[in-house]
Amino acid sequence: MEEVKRALEPWINYSRDVMIKNMEFLLKSYRDVINSCYDLLNDVINIESWIMPSKNKSEGERMNMFTKYLMYPMLVHVVYPNLNFLYIAILLGAIPQAFYTLRTALEALVVALYADSKDELKGLEWFENIEHKSVRNATVSGIKDHLLKILTRVFGDKEGEEWLNYILDLYQAISAWVHPVARIRFDKKEEIVAGILRAIMITTAERGIPPVYGIVIPMEYNSEDLDDLKHLNEIIKHTRLALTSIAYVWSIDKDITDKEALKKHLEELSKAVPSS
Repeated sequence: MEEVKRALEPWINYSRDVMIKNMEFLLKSYRDVINSCYDLLNDVINIESWIMPSKNKSEGERMNMFTKYLMYPMLVHVVYPNLNFLYIAILLGAIPQAFYTLRTALEALVVALYADSKDELKGLEWFENIEHKSVRNATVSGIKDHLLKILTRVFGDKEGEEWLNYILDLYQAISAWVHPVARIRFDKKEEIVAGILRAIMITTAERGIPPVYGIVIPMEYNSEDLDDLKHLNEIIKHTRLALTSIAYVWSIDKDITDKEALKKHLEELSKAVPSS
């Protein structure tokens, strides 16, 4: 035990020092990405409160909603904890891991919306839903036809299709930072080669040095990393809009605490970060 402690202690101290220096760098050079993390986490906290069962319901009816819908445990046990790690990943210089947390959060809400809207699962409780084959095998791209039906029912045909494409493209753009090799089509008509290794190659060719995450993690930021941090910040903003839109669509036929607050927040985000 003491040997393990002695072996790990230098890394623990190094990680702490890197986080402190990266915090100082970001506060001085680009605090926008820290602010966006705070905004995103605050969104999730607000969404959790807005979609709570209406206080007009009896205690039994409220408990039935908690046990019936997958959205509640996904928000509390998957989305919130992962987005709490977003700060830590950024402070460690672990940009790919920051994208991974965003991907997990987006996928979690998409799957929850899918499971909670399937007719064949309506008689089941959420912990039974996640064992169902259709949910167990669900992928964001694999359930797009079902998502389109839900989105068009809420937004209409044209806008519903735009929202679907927005969510799919965002998911693909985030995933490009999770895989060693990938492809993306976010804000572009054609697909382009992407992935962590591709990003490292391009950065190294352009600037003469690899990005921090291409050397070792944790690692201190420098001015050469600002472009990646700015891209991450934009993706965080898009994720805020996507998560809010999914929660709003889910809430349409539910008796929840504050549907109007959720709708208003979606409208505000849609103006700040257009979906198309």
